[in-house]
Amino acid sequence: MKSERHERILEELSRKSKVHVSRLAADLGVSEPTIRNDLEILAQSGLLTRVHGGAVPVSHASLDNKTDFLVRSREQLEEKLAIARWALRLVKDHDSILLDASSTCYELAKLLAHTNLNLTVTTNGLRTASVLSANPKLRIYVVGGALRNNNAITGLLGSGLLHKIHLHKAFVSVRGIDVSHGLTDFSFEEGELKAFMLAKVREIYALVDHTKLGNVSVVSFCDLSRVTSVITDGFASAEQIKMLRSSGAQVVQVPRDNSPLVEQQLIGRYQRDSTVDALEPE
Repeated sequence: MKSERHERILEELSRKSKVHVSRLAADLGVSEPTIRNDLEILAQSGLLTRVHGGAVPVSHASLDNKTDFLVRSREQLEEKLAIARWALRLVKDHDSILLDASSTCYELAKLLAHTNLNLTVTTNGLRTASVLSANPKLRIYVVGGALRNNNAITGLLGSGLLHKIHLHKAFVSVRGIDVSHGLTDFSFEEGELKAFMLAKVREIYALVDHTKLGNVSVVSFCDLSRVTSVITDGFASAEQIKMLRSSGAQVVQVPRDNSPLVEQQLIGRYQRDSTVDALEPE
């Protein structure tokens, strides 16, 4: 019964600083969408606060907002690194690119900071901009707006900048990706900004680890038909890949052996010759 589940969820939350959707679903023997719905109901009643991947007690909400990016940056880290290494191949000298404020794009930014590429990078991520600033060959523009979670700039206050910059490629991540709803995010303000940023981009690359495939979050910000390629990791199931490809989307599944050696080879090549084209995915 729903009321019994709610009691179990609140009981679990009283013992821990955070409960996770996947663990609750397994423990209670229901689907993850059912748990998400339960958490939304409890949040609306003021009994807990929804956060990425689960919920926290109301008193912990402000703390969780500050640490949300740091927590997400550690989740599926190996998968994010593999995806970032592959995405690095798609960046060419003198590109004008967009990186969102996601933890996956943060990993890509760390790789780009060690190349010899001449790039113009626009981002709404403060941590992303900070790590890129170590490389003097990168021209960096930060979109203005409201600060969220000590990292992401949201809202359309800085939209004037986006009207003036011509972006060749965008690299974005999501809270969920689904055939019917496209790319989705948890924050309305961030989703609104992402939709605006992607409006004039020529190529859009969705960097999505396997835990996001088939999920739907709060706000849709880009239809799958506009996405050049979905890049996911080697742990995505055949069913997940088939689901995305059924919509006509191009999907790249990064091999599990996309190791740091590949990263070193790519960065080394970029450092030797700043005019070299990005390697094409095999």
